[in-house]
Amino acid sequence: MIIGFTVNVIFFIVLVMAVPKLTPIWVMVAYLFYNVGFSLTFSNAMTLGINSLPREVQSDGNAIFNAFQQYSGAIGTTIVSFLMNLGKNVHSGTLGMRLGSRFSLSFLMITTCWFHCRVNRI
Repeated sequence: MIIGFTVNVIFFIVLVMAVPKLTPIWVMVAYLFYNVGFSLTFSNAMTLGINSLPREVQSDGNAIFNAFQQYSGAIGTTIVSFLMNLGKNVHSGTLGMRLGSRFSLSFLMITTCWFHCRVNRI
């Protein structure tokens, strides 16, 4: 899980620093590595969580994990859309989009670090 978390944080930092120079190819590469880090982290966390449950409720635990992931995705999309729009309202044009992107990526990086520290009790 540490490797996946490290990959996530590195690519969040790279994306936040590179927002003014981002190209579609750069975004695709960064997103690819982010998803590799996410898969290394979330799969292990889910397996550890499911294995800690009694065998007769493990299928319920799996359903709860999947529902939580769906709700988190919806809530995250709403928050990121709000932050992107906030940046656009502060400045017009591409500067506003860059600012909104930095707000969004910074928020995502902070929440990723916070959740990782809570899970690992750091």
